Amino acid sequence: MIEIILLAGLNCAAAPERGNFDAIIAIVNSDIIMESDIQEALLPFFLQEPEVQGEELEKKLAELRQNVIRQLIQEKMMYQEAQRQNIKVQDAHIEGKIKMFESEAGGTEEFEKNLKAQGWTKKRFKKRLKEQTAIRIIFDKEVVGKAIVTPKEIKDFYDQHPEFFKKNEEVYLRKITLRKEENQTEDSFNKTAEEVSSLLRQGEDFSEVAKKYSKDAFAKEGGSVGWIEKGKMLKEIEDIVFSLKQEQTSNPIKINSNYYIFKVEDHRPGYAILFEEAQDKIRMTLEKEKIQDRFSEFIGELLAQSYITVKEK
Repeated sequence: MIEIILLAGLNCAAAPERGNFDAIIAIVNSDIIMESDIQEALLPFFLQEPEVQGEELEKKLAELRQNVIRQLIQEKMMYQEAQRQNIKVQDAHIEGKIKMFESEAGGTEEFEKNLKAQGWTKKRFKKRLKEQTAIRIIFDKEVVGKAIVTPKEIKDFYDQHPEFFKKNEEVYLRKITLRKEENQTEDSFNKTAEEVSSLLRQGEDFSEVAKKYSKDAFAKEGGSVGWIEKGKMLKEIEDIVFSLKQEQTSNPIKINSNYYIFKVEDHRPGYAILFEEAQDKIRMTLEKEKIQDRFSEFIGELLAQSYITVKEK
């Protein structure tokens, strides 16, 4: 479904009241878009505290306004196309939706109270809901229904992009981080690293040594980092870690001002993800791309047969 591009956190302190703006901003064939329509679409943002101020706020609001105008033009064209194709939305369907909204709001009275607070009447809300439903139907028919992904396209994508469908080897890693104490000399720090390493060589439990000596967030978990995939670490560390055998511990490795000691507890070899496992994800990816492409194409078709004038400042 087409969506207004929303910029979260970008709003003014107070919302303008509907009805104060009666200027025509755009003409879309036989329909018009009013300033009040734009302000209504922007209302949720006016009710939030802005995250930016000054010129940056003005720029963001201008961008958002243009997105809203474009969105409203697209909606008008799509609704007109739904009418041209004689798409009907049954009143019973709309009444069912209204009852659902009323139930979610805590009853009819609370629902109508919420509508009023946002400047809506129930009658106008039903009309808008009917229009949006018709737009959804035409979108499904002309866009989703024509964005078909074939089994061959899915298989071709899998065969042509093997790099997307391989799982790198992984290791289950523990580590000890040693940081130089304040006023500790370099020689003393080097000696500490060697002493900790010596404890491990003598058979001390890695997790217990990590709890006692390590100075990082993993210390309380016995240095357990968990499963790490190849390609996710600094290369100088990764080369050493992935050269370790299962249950093997590294020598102290000095990087910048810290020492690190690693232990590989387990190892998973890399493997190719089977087509059967990947095909659903591929289908969703290709469908999304095709829907985006088809939507752009559909809007282009509507624009080509429409008369549109934008009377923006």
